[in-house]
Amino acid sequence: MIFILIFYIIKPVLSLAASSDIVSLYFEPSLGYKYAYSKETAGAESIDHALTWGAYAEMYITPVKDLEWYFEMDVNGNVTGKDKVANVDLAPVYFETTTGITWYLPSLGGDTAQ
Repeated sequence: MIFILIFYIIKPVLSLAASSDIVSLYFEPSLGYKYAYSKETAGAESIDHALTWGAYAEMYITPVKDLEWYFEMDVNGNVTGKDKVANVDLAPVYFETTTGITWYLPSLGGDTAQ
């Protein structure tokens, strides 16, 4: 049995950013549409439509010159584009986050600019 799968995703994204000396914010909401078509060689075909949405955000806090705390978050409607039909057997929301502290080391004397 051979399957033919065709996926189309249209997802426009809006980008918003704001920053100061200490805090930087970035936000990216999106809303879209997904169309999936599949057909078996035996003739059975399936068409699937799904609304896709997402929100991605970043926040950077730099209280002193060489120290930075970052937080990243991604939340979206869990619509897959692989072997499963959209939102079937999946959690309705996909959530992912990352955080950490970055310490930038000072120059070790390799300054060659003259």
